[in-house]
Order: sequence, then C-alpha cells, then structure tokens
Amino acid sequence: MPNYLTPEAFRVMGFGVDLSTFEEVEVRNILARASARVNTYCAAPTLPQPHDFRGGTITGEQHSWSMGSDLVAGQRRYYAWHRPIKEISQFRVVVTNSQYVQIAPTELFINHSEGYVEVVSLAVTSIGIFGSGLIPNLGLARPVGVMDYTYGWSFPVVGEELLDTDGETFRAQNQWWDADVTPTVYINGAEQTTGYALDYNEGTVQFNDLLAANDVVTLDYNHTLPTAIAGATGAIATHMIGQSKLAAKGMVGIGSLKVAEVSITRAPQFRGQDDDAIPDEAANLLEPYRFLSVYGGS
Repeated sequence: MPNYLTPEAFRVMGFGVDLSTFEEVEVRNILARASARVNTYCAAPTLPQPHDFRGGTITGEQHSWSMGSDLVAGQRRYYAWHRPIKEISQFRVVVTNSQYVQIAPTELFINHSEGYVEVVSLAVTSIGIFGSGLIPNLGLARPVGVMDYTYGWSFPVVGEELLDTDGETFRAQNQWWDADVTPTVYINGAEQTTGYALDYNEGTVQFNDLLAANDVVTLDYNHTLPTAIAGATGAIATHMIGQSKLAAKGMVGIGSLKVAEVSITRAPQFRGQDDDAIPDEAANLLEPYRFLSVYGGS
C-alpha cells in the first residue's frame, strides 16, 4: 500500500501533534494506515494493481469490449480504472486465447477531461475489420479489452521559497517530486547547477556547505501527489494519534467527561463508522478525488 507522507514531512505540516513519545516506526505505521484510509474513502481501485495517488504503472487491465453488430455500432471507448492516464504502452482486444486485435498507441486518443481512451482508426485483422462486428461465433462470448498504461499527475511549481531546516537542508512544501522533470535550484535568484543533492521523495535540497543566514533558496519543480491528498493523510494521522493517546488512558468511546463543575464534550466531527472514521477536514479535501463507477459503452 502507498504511504503518502513520511514522518519528516508530517512533523513540519503544522498539525500541532506531539510526536515526542512515538517511535519512528510507530509514526511510519500510523501514516501508512492513514494513507490506506485515504484510498478506502476515495474508493480507489485495487485491480489489477492497487491505486497510488502519486501515479504508477498498470499492466493487464481488462474490461468487456463490444464488437457491435449489423444494428449496433461497436465499442470505441475504454474507461480505465486508474487516472489520469499519462501514456499507453499496449492495447489489445482479445477474442480467444491466441487471437487478438493489436491497436497501436498512436491510434488511441486519451480524453483527460472525461477519463477515457478512444480508438480513432479502423484496423484490418484476421478476424475482420475492427469495430465492424465481423467476428466469428467462436472464442469469448464477449471480447475483452486489455490495456497497459501509466497514470498520475505532474503539478508544476515555480519559484517556491524553501524552508531552511539546518542551514544545509531546505524543504519544499510538497514531497514526491516528478523524477521526469529536473528541479532548478536558485540561491538569491541565481541558478545553481552544482554543490547540492536532491531528495525527490522527501522533497529537500541538501547543500554541500552551510549557506549564510540571509540566503534565500527557491526552487522550480514538479510534484506527483495532489496537495489535498497529503493534507488529508496528515489530518487522518493526527486523528489516529489522538485516538491512540485516548486509548492509552482508557477513554476510547467516551463522548463527554465531567469532573466537579467542569464538563467536556467531544463534538461529532467525523464521517464513517467508528473503525474507519475520518475527520471532516480530510473528507472535504478528498471529495474531488473520489472514484465513481462509469459505464464503458460506445
């Protein structure tokens, strides 16, 4: 399963949680569970490989494919489970164990707005003209479209001022930089080409030498994880840490507490059941990223 935050990034996100009593492995496990809750709330697909909001590679995704008939046009659109699609490496319409129609990626149009792939040309094959319905009454009752592809975002950021952590290491607001886009580092507006190392996963620039206290480091880069996903993961992890501290005090499930004249009541600000509840703050961030079922016809 994906882990959308590292402990180092979580500590500087400003959620106000005290991590001093937690071992590093505990924080990492909490963040992994929070990331899993993000995927669960968003109904992220798990087939043929689990979804990762940072992007990934999908091999062998299968959907039924209608070849059409004399009265009904054949199917031309393929709705992939994972999105946004970046690049298609292979597309086939499988008819039998050994027969299939191979469609070149150059003959496929990716509709990024509506999230589907459309065949934009006809292909002459051993089973007839693709899309015309000229297919023998053999093999699969309904052919299957099989696609291999990569998916994910690449968000550009220009001129972000980095956070100085120790005079040598400077942190960006976003982790998980796009490895296909080389970041550009500036000190006081002057581009730097040497003298530093980049951590693409952590989102940091580490210089070989200490910089002056008044030096300003800025960065142009692309990142792959939506900011809302990172924020929601942090909010869920904060809630989980709070729950673990209540559990340690034997207070799980207590809605109100009264000592003498002082009464404390917990407000219901969580969506879901007790075992998978997430804060409303996280739910609101995740709403635009929830997956909806789409019928892949025509």
